[in-house]
Amino acid sequence: MTTRYYTYKKDAKKRQKPGQKIDFRKGKGYYLTPTSGPRPAPIPPSHGPNLPASMFSGRGLFTTSDTTTAFGYHADWSAIQMDAEGDHEVEHGFPGQVCWWFSRPQDGMDKIEEARHKLIPIILEIESLAALERVLAIGRGGMNIPHAVIANNVDTWPAEGKAELAAQGWDLILEWYWNNIPSYVSPNAANYPLFRNVCFGTFNSETVPGRRVSVAEYRDVWKGPFSIWDTEGATGVDRVAYNVP
Repeated sequence: MTTRYYTYKKDAKKRQKPGQKIDFRKGKGYYLTPTSGPRPAPIPPSHGPNLPASMFSGRGLFTTSDTTTAFGYHADWSAIQMDAEGDHEVEHGFPGQVCWWFSRPQDGMDKIEEARHKLIPIILEIESLAALERVLAIGRGGMNIPHAVIANNVDTWPAEGKAELAAQGWDLILEWYWNNIPSYVSPNAANYPLFRNVCFGTFNSETVPGRRVSVAEYRDVWKGPFSIWDTEGATGVDRVAYNVP
């Protein structure tokens, strides 16, 4: 595609789209270029035709320190953090099916048992192989409630661990934190059979100062079921894009 140049920066700015930045070439003028290389092609949902329905296939969100930030989202399910530092309060009108999520499930076994008793869906975070083993141990006790894991390191799981996790019925919510890793331009679930949902990172990047990726930019690429982590870091613009059907 031929690059279009502008004499004045303000003219380029008028035509700037998400994922583009304004650059300058001596003797040519101002022009628009992608912020992180060519934009990836949109990815369709990858769920197989024989995969049974799951509540985690819907549109979801995660809260951490302030559950009131979830209000205004048209969510099918909402996960509140049940670790000690999380805000556990849920008021009338909280969106969607309430779930409990744990970043350190080994420290929350009493709450996990309470969730089993109250039939509250749970989501456990896997950030290491040790965490994978802890989740597998929990699953061996039997699961009578909807249950999922959220992780970004599926490609590092050993085949036998991945197979047992799927056999226990753990759905996968894949973390796609494009804000933290600009080169991670499309989600990769490493062929996990119960891949249900992609979680967009809506917080300020922890690795690239000043970088954010909007919900609209994520949705331009991923067209399947999605969620956001977290509502505290999301903006009003993100909420509007989230609610687009």
